[in-house]
Order: sequence, then C-alpha cells, then structure tokens
Amino acid sequence: SCIVCPVADSTSMRVLSDEQRTMIFLSRSIWVPKGARCCSNHLYKGHLSYEARQSVKQSKVDDIILNKHNVEKLIANFRLALKHAGSLDFDDPGALENETYTTITGLDRASKRSVSRICHQVRVALMQNFVPYHVGCQHVSREAILAQHQTTVATELLTNGRDQVVLIADGTYFFCQKSSNNDFQRRTYSQHKHRHLGKPMIITASDGYIISSLGPFFTDSLNNDAAILKHCMLNNEQEVLSWLRDNDVLVLDRGFRNTVNTLNRLGLQVAMPGFLHNKKQLPADEANRTRFVTKNRWVIESGKI
Repeated sequence: SCIVCPVADSTSMRVLSDEQRTMIFLSRSIWVPKGARCCSNHLYKGHLSYEARQSVKQSKVDDIILNKHNVEKLIANFRLALKHAGSLDFDDPGALENETYTTITGLDRASKRSVSRICHQVRVALMQNFVPYHVGCQHVSREAILAQHQTTVATELLTNGRDQVVLIADGTYFFCQKSSNNDFQRRTYSQHKHRHLGKPMIITASDGYIISSLGPFFTDSLNNDAAILKHCMLNNEQEVLSWLRDNDVLVLDRGFRNTVNTLNRLGLQVAMPGFLHNKKQLPADEANRTRFVTKNRWVIESGKI
C-alpha cells in the first residue's frame, strides 16, 4: 500500500527511489525500506511533495540491522542529497512549506499562483494593447518621424534632401538568469560581460525616440552587432524594409562595417566614422564626416530604456 495514504491501488503506485527515501529520512527521521511505494499524485517532478513527506506515518517495527554496504549506501545518498539540495526552490511547490513561503515573500502558495496568473495576464495585455501602438516600425509613420523626431542637425549634416529619414541603430543588452537548458545557457553567456544576457537591436530617430526594438538575439560569437543587423534587414524583421525608402540614412558605429555593402545594396546610405587604414590621421573632409556621425550618434549611447 501507499506509505502516504491508505490507498492500495497498484495501478497508480510508484516505487520510491533511493533519493526519495533519503529525503524522507532527512526531513522526518523515518526509515523507509527499499521497495516501498506511494501514489503517483504525491510526486512532483520525481520528488515527494512537502505535504506527502509530512504525511508519512511511522510504523512500529523491530530494530533494523544495517550491514556495511547499507551504511555506505546511506552515507552516499546523504552526500548526494546535500549536493543537489538548493537553498530555495520556488518552482517546486513541494520544496518549501507554506509558512516558509509566507515568511520570505509575504505570500502563501495560493497567492503565488494568483500572482503568476496576474503576471501572465499583464504580459498578454501589454502585447495586445501597448506594444503594437508604441514599439515597432509600424507604430509610427515616416512623416511623423520627419516632422516631430528628426533634428535639424541630422538633416543638415547627413542628408541631401528633405524626405530622407535619419535613423540610428545599435545593439544593446539586458541581463537574464542562468538557464537550466545547456544549449540556451551557452548561447546567452557573454564572454565580454561575463554574464548571461540577451541582445536586442535598437533603432531610434535622431532625437533618441525609440522606433523599434528587434530581437532579442543570443550573445554567442555568431551574433555580433553586424550579424544581427544584417539578419534583421535580409529577413525584413518587423517589416522594416517596407518602412524604409531608398537613400534613407542609417547611422552606425565601426562595429557594423561588415554590413555596409549589404545596406547599400538595399538602397540605404550608411554614415559611419572613418578608418585610418595605416594612416597617422584622417584627411580633413573625412575627419569632418566622422564628427558629423559622432554628433548624431551620441543619443543612442546615452539613452536608457
């Protein structure tokens, strides 16, 4: 029969593993013999829930004799349980008792489920009612950008006509938790920041107004800023090519140098600081063009989302 409840239905029984029996002994000081079983509804992700461990009843039995092998196995299970035991695990509803939830967070388990449901509803509401009207190339027209968000400095220094839009693009990042998925964990780890993060590509107007956030993307060696922007343009992310027109100006830093030919083939002009190319200093006209770029690029470097 089940060691937790009096049910004796063999179809739903599961034999307790060594780890499960060890956790009962550590938390309740009750020795569970090998081969003991419990109902499957007392398990959560392969572990006995907190309520199930608390419901195990101690039976009156004779003294248990352990041989050398049993003691060694028991000690090994203790070490394994302590090694894998986390200090806090809010994802496992059986890891913490209700009083511990309340002490740490001020919420009990029922409240935790309510908060999770509310957070999900908020995310859905934001994606339906906020994001389409405030983020993305389709939320604002070219005419609105030209009339309200394009600075006179950008128009005079970087364009040849009144209908050219000046956009600034750069990659940024946001930190994220270390994932339990090995592949995702490796692809989100940044060798530069020494942390796990995601990389969106931000496109702004010349006054710093955020037009779109493309991505996010992984941070491994395959996804530098140039590769991300090239991917976004060639795959027409968020219909960005439908929004842009020929001869629009894209202001970039030197890290995007490998995308210049691709952007030119798409009909876009690129404004980028000059390169020395083994020269001691830039020619006067190229140095001035570099200053024009720096004068307009600072908004995307100084801004915060």
